[in-house]
Amino acid sequence: MSEIVEPTLQPIERMLEKMSVDTVFGPPVKEGDLTLIPVAEYAVGFAFGNCSCPSGEKCCQPVDQDGEASELPVECKECNSGGGGGGGMGRVVPRGFIKISAEGASYEPIINPTRIAIALFAMIGWSAFWLTIGIRALVKARN
Repeated sequence: MSEIVEPTLQPIERMLEKMSVDTVFGPPVKEGDLTLIPVAEYAVGFAFGNCSCPSGEKCCQPVDQDGEASELPVECKECNSGGGGGGGMGRVVPRGFIKISAEGASYEPIINPTRIAIALFAMIGWSAFWLTIGIRALVKARN
């Protein structure tokens, strides 16, 4: 692996090792004939890049008279620098569990009552807003 890429990938690999269903729930649980296997939603995103110019090579980039970046003219000068950066995120969200027993297997979702209540209040507010707008429009139309 290249000298530039390896230091960038090490934190990503450590993060991916820590992100698992075990992080959220722990390992599957077995009690007699019943086994519960946790289920989680797993999402990751990364972006990174680098730019380097070996010492002694010419780097051509658009610059203006003040040395600021511009579209024209293109000026080539000796370069011995480089740089890079990146970022990433990840999340693991519990979604439910698989229940395995003598009767069979089934999936049991985890329902978040807070999210349901927030959605309900948002829907009530949205409906009240449009109902008020509709009533005002009817009253204005009659006058």
